Amino acid sequence: MKKYICYDIRGIQQYIFSIPQLKYIIGGSLVIAAFDREWKKIPDGVDTIFTGGGKGIFCVEECTCSAFLKYLKEKACSNGLDIRLGVTDTFMGAMASSDELHPYLPDTNDLDGYPCEVSGLWPVAKGKGEGPKKGIHPKVYLRIKKLKTDYFTETFLAPDLEIYTEISAMLNGHKPEFLTHVSGEDDEGIKDVVDRGQAADHALGLRRRWAVVAMDGNDMGTQFRCAVEQEDDNENARERIACMSRELAKECTLNAFEKALKTVVLDWAADADLKKCTYHTENEARVVLPFRPLILGGDDILLLAHCSYALKFVRVMSEAFTKESEKAAERIKDEKGFDLWPASNGKLTISAGIAYTGVTYPLHTSIPYAESLLANAKKVMRKRHVGDLQEEPGEPVPAAVDWEHITETLIDTPAARRNRELFFLDEDLDMKIGLTRKPYQISNIHDLVDTRRKNYKKIPGHIRASLKSILMKPWALRSCELAGLECGEKETIKLVADLQQYDYPKSMGPGWRLEKTATGEHLSTDILDAISLIDEEHRMAQGKREGGVR
Repeated sequence: MKKYICYDIRGIQQYIFSIPQLKYIIGGSLVIAAFDREWKKIPDGVDTIFTGGGKGIFCVEECTCSAFLKYLKEKACSNGLDIRLGVTDTFMGAMASSDELHPYLPDTNDLDGYPCEVSGLWPVAKGKGEGPKKGIHPKVYLRIKKLKTDYFTETFLAPDLEIYTEISAMLNGHKPEFLTHVSGEDDEGIKDVVDRGQAADHALGLRRRWAVVAMDGNDMGTQFRCAVEQEDDNENARERIACMSRELAKECTLNAFEKALKTVVLDWAADADLKKCTYHTENEARVVLPFRPLILGGDDILLLAHCSYALKFVRVMSEAFTKESEKAAERIKDEKGFDLWPASNGKLTISAGIAYTGVTYPLHTSIPYAESLLANAKKVMRKRHVGDLQEEPGEPVPAAVDWEHITETLIDTPAARRNRELFFLDEDLDMKIGLTRKPYQISNIHDLVDTRRKNYKKIPGHIRASLKSILMKPWALRSCELAGLECGEKETIKLVADLQQYDYPKSMGPGWRLEKTATGEHLSTDILDAISLIDEEHRMAQGKREGGVR
């Protein structure tokens, strides 16, 4: 008889961000990725159905069940991880059965010593420390070891890969590497590390800002439930879900990520001062790329990226993800005879949230913020999609993107911030006004990103800065102040024409749109969204012009 075993690593974010240094955060994410990926000395009679994102499901022979549970506990303990385990007789039960917690606890023989000098998490027993001063706990130093054998580098930037050849050719033949360090972190005076941090600063544009990009597939749970409902027994359901998981992770996500990464790296390389983004080891010259994958498992992606290329990465990734899912569906239909993505007409979509923030802003805050933007994009688009189902039955939820620019030190939720700062009641018109249209459907974002941004790019900074306060005023004052801008440059005159409401409601500029929702009607504009992207570009351009780090 077969059993189904599920594991769930608990407190992943707490584990990753327990040490607030970039190299340890990256190393922590690599430890989690390695746990999902590396299965050495696994007992016989274990079939993998799914692993990724700190979770996994296995089909196990009953006689092997105890041995495999012990294996999972020991593996989690060796990595310093807390793990929850569950065992059931059915596949569907396994997906929600991980209810037995096994926390990591240091060996009582290792509790006599000074606290770990990096984390302070556990004491370091005499003679068992790691690092230059032998003061780092082995479970903490494991992150540095994982960083030295970077899984993401092996997957996307190994010398024998085609993508490596193409990127290296754009980098004067030098070896590319992902961002692992920024200046200002603990470098212990090691020249290699200092030079790498300075190269990373130049790669990021000298403004000490990056974009935290969170992406996730839309309604994957619905796909799995639909597939299971179409099968008659556990065996068929297990094989089908295993196939879906493999195709999702290896064909859709990895292939789409590679295409998006190559596109934005080549664009960045054409514009960057590559000499200043290069540092030298004893044997070779290396170019630091302004990108760092933190999580890449299943349909989950977490990436640090150059601010100027984050939105393009999302657009290319989303388009490639959908195309790869369609190709995989066609191939599996021919090979195995079933629908790979039964809930959405044989294709998938993926949405994104982007938080533009300073590199010194804590990642344990900016990453959840990016994830909340992602959640908002999926929620809003799902609500809109419900109304479209009658017209396009079975179509997937459209890919969407939401973003915010964080320049202050204290932030609240995206919804609270927007309701406070970008929505108001215009008493002159007796109409609610919204100064944003976020989130955007990725397939429809061309007008905002390319057209509007191009039209308004040369508008003077003082007008861009004052535009929000002008638009927040009642209709009469807003119209008067906009009219006062019409004597400016042609780009400013174009902006005023797009925002005019002199004869409302008979006519208004193309920058406004009447939105109809379940709670009523309101006027909205996307112009401030375009201005926010221009302002971010302006911040990055200042770093190039001034040639210094801020």
